[in-house]
Amino acid sequence: MKSKTKIIGLGLSIAIVFSLLTAFNNNISNLSINVYENDKDIEKNNITNPKTTGNWIIDPIYIDDYNGPTWDDINSSNEWCNGEGTKDDPYVIENVSINANGLSYGIHIMNSWSKYFRIRNCTIYNVGGSLGASGIELLGVQKGELIDNDVLSSGFRGIQIAYCNNINVTDNVVNNIGDNGIYLISCSNCNLINNTINNCKVDGMVLYDSYYNVLSGNNITNCENDGMSLLDSYYNLFSGNNISNIGEDGVFSLRSFNSTFIKNNISNSFESGLIIIEGNNNTMTENIISNHYEDGIILSESDNSIISKNNFTNIAGNAILIEESMNNTVSGNLFKDNGLVLGGSLEELSSQSIDTSNKINGNPLYYYTDKVSLQTNDFTIAGLPGQVILVNCNNSKISSLNISRTLAAIQTYYCRDNVFFNNNVSFNSAAGMYLLYNNNYTIEENIANNNHMGIAVGFGNNINITSNIANNNSDFGIAIGYIEDTTISENNLTYNEVGILLDYSNYNNITKNMVNFSFDCGILLRHSNYNRITNNTLYNNTVCIRDEYCTGNIYLYNDCKVVYVKTKSQPGGGGGDDDDDDDEEEIIPFGNYYLLFVFIAIISLIVIIKRKAILKK
Repeated sequence: MKSKTKIIGLGLSIAIVFSLLTAFNNNISNLSINVYENDKDIEKNNITNPKTTGNWIIDPIYIDDYNGPTWDDINSSNEWCNGEGTKDDPYVIENVSINANGLSYGIHIMNSWSKYFRIRNCTIYNVGGSLGASGIELLGVQKGELIDNDVLSSGFRGIQIAYCNNINVTDNVVNNIGDNGIYLISCSNCNLINNTINNCKVDGMVLYDSYYNVLSGNNITNCENDGMSLLDSYYNLFSGNNISNIGEDGVFSLRSFNSTFIKNNISNSFESGLIIIEGNNNTMTENIISNHYEDGIILSESDNSIISKNNFTNIAGNAILIEESMNNTVSGNLFKDNGLVLGGSLEELSSQSIDTSNKINGNPLYYYTDKVSLQTNDFTIAGLPGQVILVNCNNSKISSLNISRTLAAIQTYYCRDNVFFNNNVSFNSAAGMYLLYNNNYTIEENIANNNHMGIAVGFGNNINITSNIANNNSDFGIAIGYIEDTTISENNLTYNEVGILLDYSNYNNITKNMVNFSFDCGILLRHSNYNRITNNTLYNNTVCIRDEYCTGNIYLYNDCKVVYVKTKSQPGGGGGDDDDDDDEEEIIPFGNYYLLFVFIAIISLIVIIKRKAILKK
């Protein structure tokens, strides 16, 4: 579980840092780090070559400029080190190979806050797996460079940099690492440029409590957790990184603010592309986000951020999910066969700035808030719609729209007194219509075929769903959850997994529907009471009607060739099965389709992903 991994990893990191700080002999207070200082660009000219050219195979290197051995000690006694430690002539260690032989470091440098140095073209391998072990570790260091080094087969971390400032880490290769590839804790003004990280058991790169750093042009592949993790960090720049084949999320950011993610290529993760939780004032722009098993970008409990000019392809979940967040801007994004989903309160949903520069398969996304009397021409002024999202829009008639190959074609939140008539919302990955927290709706003569769900309505009352066609949907033709006083009538529902679902919905009327060839059952009621199911025609469904954990429902005059009404009574209550047909009990094994209780609140995409985001903390 991500939450456990993050908490344990953070705890271990803190333990490591405190144990290492003991070695400072209480002199860490002498380390004066100014986050506004910028000495990253160490001169690369006029550097003295090592005393003897060639390659060296040496033991691990340990430098402690306070307790010894110091840089001066190392330089005076080893031919593979040279320089004066100045900006113009830094200490240089290069062309060495270090077999750590299971020790906890290959190169360890600490308390070096005044000396310039460069570690170049070194190979470190066989580092042990003890807590805190690292191929290269810098602790309490400024003004250094790590260039063109290979860190191979480290049992814990590849490169660890703690309490450092003005460090350049460029063109290094970190491979086959037991924990994180490169880990920064409490660092500022560092550049991590063009590094290659491959095969990490945890995350590729981690920034914790770090500020004003640049991570650019890095290639991160085959990490079992996240490609990059950003925790409690601010004012960092992530640009031009390639992150692929990741076991969890491409980029995971928690409680981090004012960072920019630009022109990254994030692909092929088993969870989501880029997640920001509890982080304000972040910018995500011009990224390519593709081939993710869950979502593209998630913005959760995060305000005043920008999601712009990103390109989304082959996203199995939501291309963009924004939940419990305010005052965010979404513009200029390109979606292929996907789109945007919102979640949260009325105040949160209506605060977003989302314009028609967002294109789904070349067609604009229409997002309206606080409007009345909208008509069809309001959804064509910038071109035919690729997706429609309404928040607190009332007394409107939306008709004759044709929306396909997006996420949820028509979404409405906190609206009332609207009519949806004669729309075709077919071939969408989530739903044809996805309507939450609405009252007094008429949904009539629409076509919602070949979606995940045809028409999904949750949290409201007095909805009239009549004369619609919803065929070949992989889950439900029509699904309602937490709904009362609603009529579902005269709909034609064929070749769905379930024709009609009532979930936690009471006092509704299901009548005169044609529900045929459902692969599981025609009508399913779960935790739904005192509903009337009458005069429906149900042919060739695997199960005609199923009633689970309900009471007081009335079944009359339903035409079924084979009737299975399954009644599991409410705990402590009676069955309430008032069907006039003979009932048969059918046992459904645990692994059957009814694990769909995951969709407990009207198969709410938002609720499911919200729970997932909370767990990730």
